[in-house]
Amino acid sequence: FPVTIQLRAADCKQSHEGRVAERTSSWITNSNSRKDVQRLRATHEILITGINTIKNDNPLLNVRLSASELNLSDICDREIVILKSSQDFNAIERQSLKIFDSTYQQKVTEYIIRPLSKNIDGVNTGSRLDESLQSANVFHNLSSLLNHLSSEKKLRIMIEAGPNLMKSFLREGLVDEIIHYEPLEIQAESFNAALNENDSLDSALSRSLNNILERYQNLLKESPLNTDLCFPRSNEISKKSQKCYLSQYEIIEATNINERTDIKVHIRLI
Repeated sequence: FPVTIQLRAADCKQSHEGRVAERTSSWITNSNSRKDVQRLRATHEILITGINTIKNDNPLLNVRLSASELNLSDICDREIVILKSSQDFNAIERQSLKIFDSTYQQKVTEYIIRPLSKNIDGVNTGSRLDESLQSANVFHNLSSLLNHLSSEKKLRIMIEAGPNLMKSFLREGLVDEIIHYEPLEIQAESFNAALNENDSLDSALSRSLNNILERYQNLLKESPLNTDLCFPRSNEISKKSQKCYLSQYEIIEATNINERTDIKVHIRLI
């Protein structure tokens, strides 16, 4: 089951919908990049996000364009999966958050990720409490959740979430591909430094791409922050480190004079 992480934030600090961290109305990426993201959503059967993203950004996560506008023959039936651990939505939030608005007729499923309890030596106890958690919507780790989703013939899974949930999937070795969007000017310092050293334009771009790859390679080693959606490594997952490889990149020109040129980078994890 291919798992794709889609990101617009260069350093994973911006808000989910591609706006700057201060939550102004400014977009980080241009309209053509955002259209490309709509196409990604339209071609994945499952979109995974976290409770913090829903509470903080209140995204709709729907496909806002038609199949013809996206150059697709059809838009696949999609399920939005919200992951949570100790937090939940209260009644007021369920009434105000867009994701629960029945007007949009989206299928939304909530899953709890709750690790097995451990004894003093760190060994799973298999307690009655843990056995009681084996319900349809509770899983002990991200791997078991993905196995469940794939057993229902959901073949393409996309993650649109904040940095902590993203890091948890990366550290578990559960991601096949990262699709990264950012304005070229974010890479301007690295790019201009290469040009100033008399590198060719291609060499300067190559250095910028390597900079992006290096950031993700570092994320594979970095522990998530101590927040609600910070899941520990599963004992069932191999601890062999994945490596990031550049698959391809694309320059996405802006059509609006007020927007910037973006770069889209496909990164494979092996």
